[in-house]
Amino acid sequence: MTEEQEEYKTLIKSANAGADMETFRRSNAGQILHQKAVEDEMEALRKLAVVDPADPVTIRALQLEAAVPRLAIRWIEEIIEQGEVAKFSIEETKTT
Repeated sequence: MTEEQEEYKTLIKSANAGADMETFRRSNAGQILHQKAVEDEMEALRKLAVVDPADPVTIRALQLEAAVPRLAIRWIEEIIEQGEVAKFSIEETKTT
């Protein structure tokens, strides 16, 4: 397989992954996951607001607790965005 064919295959995979992730995000399970992530992040931030400022271990733990759900949402959004870019690249390839 040529390098160009490999790149095209990678674009197809990325476009499909983006479409799959968009379908998941719109699904009931995806919406529940998103809501849970937002709730967990907000709960960690509420705890962080009242933690003893002299307790760096708890502060770091709560910062991590808030960051993980945010990362999960960001990863989903990035996969969707990468899929859209790949889809655009595929369309550009077809027109040239």
